[in-house]
Amino acid sequence: MKRIHTVGLATGRLRLDPLRPSDAEEMVAVLGSAELYRYTGETPPTLADLERRYAMQTAGRSTPDEMWHNWIVRVPPTGAVG
Repeated sequence: MKRIHTVGLATGRLRLDPLRPSDAEEMVAVLGSAELYRYTGETPPTLADLERRYAMQTAGRSTPDEMWHNWIVRVPPTGAVG
């Protein structure tokens, strides 16, 4: 089956950039507040956690019937927000 590549999307106020493992460094700060995990019981991810997760998510599908598209949400000029 043909691989479909994720493309970026943009409006005047935000950008959706295809996820890359190198985004982990920027996202560790975005996801670093313990307050985000108050109700889930989880803890903020480490840089190593995000690098592993993003590498897995960008590797592609594990079965022919899956299709994954993952983006980093950025608000220019602020940067990543989610």
